[in-house]
Amino acid sequence: MADSLVTDLAAAYSEGKGGRGTLDYLRIVSDTEQTAVQYRRMLSDVRNEYLEFSRPPYAVDPLDEKLVKQARLRGVTCRLLIESGTLDQAHRQRLEEYAAAGVEVGQTESLPMKLAVFDGERGMLALLESGDHQANVDGGGVRTCGDGRGDEGTVRELLAQKISGQS
Repeated sequence: MADSLVTDLAAAYSEGKGGRGTLDYLRIVSDTEQTAVQYRRMLSDVRNEYLEFSRPPYAVDPLDEKLVKQARLRGVTCRLLIESGTLDQAHRQRLEEYAAAGVEVGQTESLPMKLAVFDGERGMLALLESGDHQANVDGGGVRTCGDGRGDEGTVRELLAQKISGQS
């Protein structure tokens, strides 16, 4: 009986692996320090594009992170959208420094989620207790997101609208 079960499980695993059924591409990290390590690693490795919806609480405050400016200096397109109500004077000054360095920065009253996307392929999404927010992730990266109020589109589209001042 055990041999039969092992055979059945191996077959199910093989089928699921081909169709991404095993969720090998998903890692859940609950430790704040480990989240910070993963974030910094992805930010160090980014080559083309870094997008983030940012709001507290932070494992790593993107406005205190030298790696964002370093990525920009490497030619990476960097776009941050920050909740405006959470900014103190020191953060506002850092936003100006980021903008001067070529980082595209926008502010909005509220964000649908905490999300960072690196090169459209890898990312981090905060799994918060409340909210009906969702992000769909596949091999091409984060495709769509929404806040349950009909504000839907790709992460790139939402960032471009908010940063350019459109609603």
